[in-house]
Amino acid sequence: MIEKLQEDLKQKLLSRERKLLEAENRIIALENENTLLREKLTAAEKKLECASKRVFDIERFKCNENISFYTGFADFNTCIFISALSGKHGHTQQA
Repeated sequence: MIEKLQEDLKQKLLSRERKLLEAENRIIALENENTLLREKLTAAEKKLECASKRVFDIERFKCNENISFYTGFADFNTCIFISALSGKHGHTQQA
Protein backbone atom coordinates (compact mmCIF):
# COMPACT_ATOMS: atom_id res chain seq x y z
CA MET A 1 0.00 0.00 0.00
CA ILE A 2 2.79 2.41 0.90
CA GLU A 3 4.60 1.42 -2.29
CA LYS A 4 1.46 2.30 -4.29
CA LEU A 5 1.29 5.73 -2.61
CA GLN A 6 5.00 6.28 -3.25
CA GLU A 7 4.56 5.33 -6.90
CA ASP A 8 1.57 7.68 -7.26
CA LEU A 9 3.50 10.50 -5.64
CA LYS A 10 6.49 9.80 -7.88
CA GLN A 11 4.28 9.95 -10.99
CA LYS A 12 2.66 13.20 -9.81
CA LEU A 13 6.08 14.67 -9.15
CA LEU A 14 7.34 13.65 -12.60
CA SER A 15 4.21 15.05 -14.19
CA ARG A 16 4.61 18.38 -12.39
CA GLU A 17 8.32 18.54 -13.22
CA ARG A 18 7.45 17.96 -16.88
CA LYS A 19 4.83 20.73 -16.74
CA LEU A 20 7.31 23.03 -15.02
CA LEU A 21 9.91 22.35 -17.71
CA GLU A 22 7.32 23.06 -20.42
CA ALA A 23 6.37 26.31 -18.68
CA GLU A 24 10.03 27.35 -18.38
CA ASN A 25 10.59 26.62 -22.08
CA ARG A 26 7.49 28.66 -22.94
CA ILE A 27 8.80 31.54 -20.82
CA ILE A 28 12.14 31.42 -22.65
CA ALA A 29 10.37 31.38 -26.03
CA LEU A 30 8.17 34.33 -25.02
CA GLU A 31 11.17 36.28 -23.72
CA ASN A 32 12.95 35.69 -27.04
CA GLU A 33 9.87 36.78 -28.98
CA ASN A 34 9.55 39.84 -26.73
CA THR A 35 13.18 40.78 -27.40
CA LEU A 36 12.69 40.39 -31.14
CA LEU A 37 9.50 42.48 -31.09
CA ARG A 38 11.21 45.21 -29.05
CA GLU A 39 14.06 45.32 -31.58
CA LYS A 40 11.54 45.60 -34.43
CA LEU A 41 9.69 48.35 -32.55
CA THR A 42 12.91 50.28 -32.00
CA ALA A 43 13.79 49.98 -35.70
CA ALA A 44 10.29 51.10 -36.71
CA GLU A 45 10.45 54.07 -34.33
CA LYS A 46 13.78 55.12 -35.85
CA LYS A 47 12.34 54.85 -39.37
CA LEU A 48 9.32 56.90 -38.33
CA GLU A 49 11.54 59.53 -36.76
CA CYS A 50 13.64 59.77 -39.93
CA ALA A 51 10.54 59.93 -42.12
CA SER A 52 8.93 62.63 -39.98
CA LYS A 53 12.08 64.74 -40.23
CA ARG A 54 11.78 64.64 -44.02
CA VAL A 55 8.13 65.75 -44.08
CA PHE A 56 7.65 69.44 -44.72
CA ASP A 57 5.49 71.09 -42.12
CA ILE A 58 5.10 74.85 -42.05
CA GLU A 59 4.74 74.67 -38.25
CA ARG A 60 8.45 73.76 -38.03
CA PHE A 61 9.29 77.24 -39.32
CA LYS A 62 7.37 79.41 -36.86
CA CYS A 63 10.49 81.43 -36.10
CA ASN A 64 10.37 84.56 -38.29
CA GLU A 65 14.05 84.20 -39.19
CA ASN A 66 13.42 80.70 -40.56
CA ILE A 67 10.31 81.78 -42.48
CA SER A 68 12.15 84.73 -43.95
CA PHE A 69 15.10 82.58 -44.98
CA TYR A 70 13.07 79.75 -46.52
CA THR A 71 10.16 81.68 -48.03
CA GLY A 72 11.21 85.30 -48.35
CA PHE A 73 8.15 86.40 -46.39
CA ALA A 74 8.66 88.83 -43.53
CA ASP A 75 7.06 86.69 -40.86
CA PHE A 76 5.13 83.51 -40.10
CA ASN A 77 1.70 85.18 -40.23
CA THR A 78 2.35 86.53 -43.74
CA CYS A 79 3.43 83.09 -44.87
CA ILE A 80 0.26 81.51 -43.42
CA PHE A 81 -1.89 84.24 -44.99
CA ILE A 82 -0.40 83.70 -48.45
CA SER A 83 -0.60 79.95 -47.97
CA ALA A 84 -4.28 80.24 -47.02
CA LEU A 85 -4.99 82.36 -50.09
CA SER A 86 -3.43 79.74 -52.30
CA GLY A 87 -5.12 76.86 -50.45
CA LYS A 88 -1.78 75.07 -49.93
CA HIS A 89 -1.87 74.96 -46.14
CA GLY A 90 -5.34 73.58 -45.70
CA HIS A 91 -6.79 76.98 -44.87
CA THR A 92 -9.46 78.40 -47.13
CA GLN A 93 -11.11 81.78 -47.21
CA GLN A 94 -14.86 81.71 -46.72
CA ALA A 95 -16.85 84.61 -48.19
